[in-house]
Amino acid sequence: MFRRGNTVGISLILLVVLFGCSSHETDLSIGISSSTVETFAPPKGPVSANGFQGILVTSDLAVGNNRIAFFVTNKDGFVDKPIAMVKLYYVDRVTKEKVQKNAHIAVFKPWLYGRGSYVTNLEFDEAGLWELEIEILNSADESQIVVLPFKVNTSFQAPGIGSQPKPINNKTLAQVSLIEELTSGSAQFPRLYQVSFPEALRSKVPIIISIYSPAFCQSVICGPQVEVLNELEHKYRGMFHFIHIDVYSNPHEMRNDLDRAVLSPVVTAWQLPNVPWTFVIDENGIVIARFEGFTPISEIEESFQELLS
Repeated sequence: MFRRGNTVGISLILLVVLFGCSSHETDLSIGISSSTVETFAPPKGPVSANGFQGILVTSDLAVGNNRIAFFVTNKDGFVDKPIAMVKLYYVDRVTKEKVQKNAHIAVFKPWLYGRGSYVTNLEFDEAGLWELEIEILNSADESQIVVLPFKVNTSFQAPGIGSQPKPINNKTLAQVSLIEELTSGSAQFPRLYQVSFPEALRSKVPIIISIYSPAFCQSVICGPQVEVLNELEHKYRGMFHFIHIDVYSNPHEMRNDLDRAVLSPVVTAWQLPNVPWTFVIDENGIVIARFEGFTPISEIEESFQELLS
């Protein structure tokens, strides 16, 4: 969660079990409490009779086309069947009746350490409460179905596709004494801190930028995003600028005193509701892909192939 002001708590993201007897009575909003702590609560569906549950990775959803990522879990951990069938429903705000919109296939994208998410793209034609009906296709035994309600807003909170993010001036390796001033991670990759975002924009070279705090991200949607960014940099060096910005502007000072933590300006300027985030930005400074939560290298690569042609 983020505390607005000079300090933040160690947990950026608080996972809250939201669902009671009825999914339609669930408050899926992102709100500000009296203590000015903004809490991100990823929607969780009710547990099925067989112990399956859906968890939404992507919460910043809006009218239009959206990348949707979700987990399916059971008593044994994360479900990793290759595909899932997804039916999309709009929930009428007055009658609470469900209206089916369309159906899609979601593909499993493996992460690391036995985890992975299902990913698909969905189109929302109005804001409000929506619901996924997720069927895990299993040839060996009976298919499993879980439901996952969530909220769609009128517009995105973080920079959306087609937008131009504010040119926030991040620190580079040339401006600090030690790389520990730029990243909280123990695995450090100097080439990710060579250029500022405004400098990259002026160069008219496409940019891939990740905002993530390796040592302090504790959510289920976290993963080794900086390592993915470094692998991309090694593979596509010279074709893109690759930039990592830590969620905190002073990670070296908060190692022994978390109360000293200060949010990086990009977090507030880009209105990021949670972390990690990765953006692919073209040579004109326009967002062409946005990824909420940990995203594997293959999915990011797919998003920028047009820039290579």
